[in-house]
Amino acid sequence: MTPISMDHMDILGNSIIKIASEKAGIIKDGISLISANQKKEVLNVLLKTAKKRQTTVDVSESPSNVVVGEDGTTFNFLGNEYKTSLIGYHQADNAVLAINAIKHFDKNIKQKAINRGLKKVVWPGRLQLVSERIYYDVAHNAEGVKSTLDNLIKISPSLNLYGLFCIKGDKDLEIVAKIIKSNFKKLFVTKDRQNLLLNQFDLSKKLEYFGVENYPIESIHQGVKEIKKIMKSYDMLLIFGSHYIGEEVFEEFEISFDSGKI
Repeated sequence: MTPISMDHMDILGNSIIKIASEKAGIIKDGISLISANQKKEVLNVLLKTAKKRQTTVDVSESPSNVVVGEDGTTFNFLGNEYKTSLIGYHQADNAVLAINAIKHFDKNIKQKAINRGLKKVVWPGRLQLVSERIYYDVAHNAEGVKSTLDNLIKISPSLNLYGLFCIKGDKDLEIVAKIIKSNFKKLFVTKDRQNLLLNQFDLSKKLEYFGVENYPIESIHQGVKEIKKIMKSYDMLLIFGSHYIGEEVFEEFEISFDSGKI
């Protein structure tokens, strides 16, 4: 179980305790739960549920010496150095969780095999470098967006950041707005071509209400086109806010979308 945060509140509940209680439903009788570090109140819920199910919760240790770059993330865990092709401090945490899980079931697995797997892993839409200085991330809640921005700043602290943003109407936009406010040199907002997300004008008005300056634009294609016109060699672009634009983003940068998995 990865860290639980405030998301899908329309289904799971409007508090971290309610969300944790719903997600704790995955805990099965007699089967250990392997968990990342959780907030104290979340961990308490998991431990109580595990006790009822007569099982245990194995909380993974945090990685150390984490270094994030355009080509992936390196870290140390239990005295060994690893590298994952995925970008971000949170990906080191995810990798540690995966390592802990596999060692729970196969204590003889070698570090070399684990490292080989981590280097080959592909997870489209997760702080994915889709073109030079252009990233796509599906982050759509406050914690996800904050993590994405924090990682980009660490990777390229001297670069100006442009944004192309869209989001579903059921998300807590006020909290997301607080995260993105003043973080972009210029923020464009758009919609998806299936009209499953907020249209650009409604999104623009909502963000303006929360004090976020932005510029509505017709589509992902048009947004990328306009931003490329004004980007300099010391700028970068983040396209973010939804899974639903994945196919459009991949088409824009001529990346295969055959698997349909993002």
